[in-house]
Amino acid sequence: MERTKNTLFFIFGVILIIVVIFTLEAMAQIGEEKEKEEILKNGELISALIIDKKKIDDTTNHNSTTFTPVIMGSTIMMLPMNSESSYTSSEYSLKIYANEKNYNIIVPEAIYKAKSVGDKMNIKLYKNKIEIIDSK
Repeated sequence: MERTKNTLFFIFGVILIIVVIFTLEAMAQIGEEKEKEEILKNGELISALIIDKKKIDDTTNHNSTTFTPVIMGSTIMMLPMNSESSYTSSEYSLKIYANEKNYNIIVPEAIYKAKSVGDKMNIKLYKNKIEIIDSK
């Protein structure tokens, strides 16, 4: 009976942690959307000049230990499992000139490939934050 209570408490704790993580992530996304709306509503429309572009590759090697629950009889044991992983991610950066200042912005790959140094792009600038208006 006591082990059943402990198991249920453990399961409830895991579920609670998952709910908290998803709630925090949703709140962050809502905050980003509100910020974007504020920039689009209050920002100054500017034709910015692209003065440089860079693809930034990041290769990360990651060693991790995860614990896998194993049930033996009426006992739950956590067995460590070691794993090694490596992955490469890329970010695409444009350096733009707008309102007599340089800004480095991260853009989607499609915009990065479509734009060249010397091109202009429309942006909205508000409180040193930028939203891209056109992606042509």
